[in-house]
Amino acid sequence: MNARSAAIGGLAAGAGATALVGALLARVARPTGEIERYADDVAVAADGIAGNLAATEMLQRTSELADTVLALVAERRRDERG
Repeated sequence: MNARSAAIGGLAAGAGATALVGALLARVARPTGEIERYADDVAVAADGIAGNLAATEMLQRTSELADTVLALVAERRRDERG
């Protein structure tokens, strides 16, 4: 085998290795994209849960304010009745 044949063989092996690495990279990149989409879905769900929890805190505050108003109204009625 002469030097030219060895060089051509080396180039062919290099091209094959490059193709193999590209195929393996594609196999890794595809699931990575799926994981990213799932992570985005989880982030949207987490934002919704956080929003619902914030609404619960506001409802608690509204309930406390309503109780206070009702107590003030009842006190005022008692004062008016004498």
